[in-house]
Amino acid sequence: MAKINNHKLNKMNRERTILFSSIGVILILSVIFLCKFLPWSIALADSSPSIHFQEESWDFGDITPDELPTYIFEFKNYGDEELIIKDIKVDCESCADALPSTKNIKPGETGKIKVTINSLDMEGRFSKRVYIFTNDPAHPRVTLNLSGFIKEKEVSFPVYMAYFYEQGCHDCDKAKAIWTSIQQKYPNLIIKSFNISLAEDVKLAEALGELYNMPEEERLLVPVIFIGDVYLFRNAITYASLEKVIQRNSNKENIPPWEMVKEEEIEIKERLITRFQSFGFAAVAVSGLIDGINPCAFATIIFFISYLALINRKGKEILWVGGMFAFAVFLTYFLIGTGALKIVTTLSFLPVARKIFSIVTAGIALVLGFISLSDYIQFKRKGTSKDAKLQLSPFLKN
Repeated sequence: MAKINNHKLNKMNRERTILFSSIGVILILSVIFLCKFLPWSIALADSSPSIHFQEESWDFGDITPDELPTYIFEFKNYGDEELIIKDIKVDCESCADALPSTKNIKPGETGKIKVTINSLDMEGRFSKRVYIFTNDPAHPRVTLNLSGFIKEKEVSFPVYMAYFYEQGCHDCDKAKAIWTSIQQKYPNLIIKSFNISLAEDVKLAEALGELYNMPEEERLLVPVIFIGDVYLFRNAITYASLEKVIQRNSNKENIPPWEMVKEEEIEIKERLITRFQSFGFAAVAVSGLIDGINPCAFATIIFFISYLALINRKGKEILWVGGMFAFAVFLTYFLIGTGALKIVTTLSFLPVARKIFSIVTAGIALVLGFISLSDYIQFKRKGTSKDAKLQLSPFLKN
């Protein structure tokens, strides 16, 4: 029994010796491997660029058509060598653009990748990838994931607007400035202008006024806009009110206002004649008399009569001068009525001509003012107005 036990004991001791010897050999080899390759690994890690993004995916959410949303991915070089962005590719040619802020990033510095989605070439849900190629040995290619949803494009129908104006109208200038500005925001707005001074446009204005239930006292007055199923008159023409009407009519088909009344143009002319014939003789006469009450005209005629009586002129001469004055007043009102004033007011549309007209008028007024002042000074010195420059012609005096 003693020999058997000794044999087992010896066998166990040999097995232990082999085991420990094997472990020792493994430990020795491990130490040798670590001592040989660890410094090289550490050196390799310390002398390499290392790219790290804060986030590698982004969802743009809902995108409206024609929108170009952007997002900026930020990254940092955690290595000890310069990081180089070798190339950037997108998995589609025209759906997105990716631009780096710089292609060379020093150790410890940050960089950015700006990604822009081109919604013109896509619709519905999308998922795209951007590939970043670098000199980072651990991450030679980094993938950025993009996603989002492009909504259906809303159809904008043309909106037609009829604008009536008159040359020399200050309110028309303000209205034009408003719709010119708003037309830049709404390219589907189609505007056609009409001059209320033209006979054809007068008929159209009257027809549209009747069609849009415009009060008769407002018809043929400007500025006025007919758009959709409403009209905007003078102070009602604002940016907000016009934009509201445009938005309401952009979602449906519209008929140009000037096409709504083509069939009625012949009847409109007759209605206009009937409308003006409704003004009786008494109404026209009273209106003319009221308009003729001019305090300045009365003061001037009294001055002429008093002056002629003072210099002992006879009744015929007084009647002749008074008649000439009345004729001059009549001629002035006649010229205004026939459109002479409109020729002058058109200068407001010609900045250079208006400026020249204003300068010449001011110059004449100043010259006459200085002459009048000179006559007054001479009168004070000499006590007579015989040599005055501003006085009636000898023909009228004699």
